[in-house]
Amino acid sequence: MAGWSSYDNAEYGLAQRYMTQALRLCAEGGDRVLGGQILAGLSHLATNLGQPEAGVELARVGVATAKHAGSPLGLMRLHAMAARGYAALDQPREASKSLRAADAQLEASQGPEQESPWVRFLDHHYLAAEAALCFRDLGNATEAEHAAAESVRANADRRRRQAISRSVLATSYLQQNRLDEAVGTAGEALDTLSGVHSERSIQALRDFRSRLRPHRGEPMVREFEQRSRTVLGVAA
Repeated sequence: MAGWSSYDNAEYGLAQRYMTQALRLCAEGGDRVLGGQILAGLSHLATNLGQPEAGVELARVGVATAKHAGSPLGLMRLHAMAARGYAALDQPREASKSLRAADAQLEASQGPEQESPWVRFLDHHYLAAEAALCFRDLGNATEAEHAAAESVRANADRRRRQAISRSVLATSYLQQNRLDEAVGTAGEALDTLSGVHSERSIQALRDFRSRLRPHRGEPMVREFEQRSRTVLGVAA
């Protein structure tokens, strides 16, 4: 939890140190499910920091760690993390293969009550949110839109996840040249972040804003950039 909290506060070196120490403690305690989940966290961190090769490798180590631990949901998350790395590397075939593996593990689960407490929060909505990010990075805007919209609907009470998924949804609209919808959805993401500090959510919305550069001549884009400065800072 300290590692994830540090990650969400943009203290990336500290996050890595906490997660690495947690992984060591898992090894001593023999908890392969939790060990796999910590490796999923390290994979997530690596990919988001622009090191997708490391992200893929950490996810693969996680799969090997948790493969026989009896936790399909845990394996689902690890395959999803591998897919994120492959998508960032622009390897659609491998990303699709990993997403299919994640979906297969989700189907194999007998339900959260049969799973380790560490993974009971994982469900098809979680997979949809991660798949949306993969489709965004691969330029598959239609699939990204469907998956991100599902995540937005399912996470009405989770403001951080709402902000990230709305940012991905906005990008999918932009990739389809639907500028009005893109800016409107990004504005909703900005509203969601009001009163909530989450660097991961902020980075997702900054990613969208950076994609608006070719459209800076549009009044609605200039208005959004001006409005976003309080939360996102000044655009580069």
